[in-house]
Amino acid sequence: MRKIMITLVAAFACTVAAMAQDVEFKVSGVVPQGTVKAMVGEYGRGKTIYTDSVCAGGKFAIAGKAPKDAIVAVAVFTKDDRNLMFFINDGTPLALDYTKNEYKGSALNERVAAFWVYMNDCMSKQYSMDRELKAGKATPERQKELEAELKRLDNESNEVIYKFYRDNRDNVLPAVIGLEYFYSFDYDHLKEFCDPATAYFNHPAMMQAKSKLAGLEKRRNGLTFHDLTMQDMDGKTVKLSQWVGQGQYVLVDFWASWCGPCRREMPTVVEAYNRYHASKGFNVVGVSFDDKLDRWKDGVKQLGMAWPQMSDLKGWKCAANEVYGVSSIPSNVLVDPQGKIVASDLRGKELLNKLKEIYGE
Repeated sequence: MRKIMITLVAAFACTVAAMAQDVEFKVSGVVPQGTVKAMVGEYGRGKTIYTDSVCAGGKFAIAGKAPKDAIVAVAVFTKDDRNLMFFINDGTPLALDYTKNEYKGSALNERVAAFWVYMNDCMSKQYSMDRELKAGKATPERQKELEAELKRLDNESNEVIYKFYRDNRDNVLPAVIGLEYFYSFDYDHLKEFCDPATAYFNHPAMMQAKSKLAGLEKRRNGLTFHDLTMQDMDGKTVKLSQWVGQGQYVLVDFWASWCGPCRREMPTVVEAYNRYHASKGFNVVGVSFDDKLDRWKDGVKQLGMAWPQMSDLKGWKCAANEVYGVSSIPSNVLVDPQGKIVASDLRGKELLNKLKEIYGE
């Protein structure tokens, strides 16, 4: 069963317009021992949530109403875990057996269920190998083997995702998987995914993907960087163009001291800066989404950020939100010596690999 990476509340919280007249849904299921609750909700209308205590024998049954073709989230909970799958409310009852990974319903829902089963199996393998790597007990040979297999699985799963939305242009299923995966698409794949000619393009669940595409349009490869005028930590007015487009590669890094994922990502940025700044001239400019000067300064010091910083201290109203289409952080753009954007949203090893490709070491 696929383990969710977001909370159930977050999955239901996105506000979208109702799509059509409500039709009844019926969901029944068989769950593993230890499951304490099942829940069904319509994605996009947080009040439309139905719950059912799991009966003796590990079974549940839930019925309700939601618009036709709305995305219905089915979640089951144990004491320590929760599992979530998304389906289409097409009026056909769903019979879900989580103990056997068998999911019966309409042809479309069985198709999307097979996709979730594959992705769960792939992620389980990746989690297992990642735990082995983090344990630090693997030999150098085994470490290389694990890293190669992780990369292979990552590439394979991406191709499965891309194939799924290409094979289902004539129905709404891509809007279902897009909820989980659109955020990881690069510009080219997201533009292909958000094709107005597809049957799913106008589905309400596509709103976030379209919003992200609009943001990426402003920082896509080949564009000349957009200048920003802000203040440094001493209150002095500075411009991004003081560092960018001056003959060296520069990573413009959008972050904030209050952003947990930004803080977790920062050691990789520090590593990249330390590896290539002195020897190759590579630079980083931090554009902070902070709104408190002291917290911004403390974050820079705590995280060991030795590069230039700038901010307008406006939080989410930061100018970079509009100019670069940055609606989530961490985010970044890599700009070449002539001021052209060559990559965006490089995370973790992607950043290090890109710089290795550029500098050859």
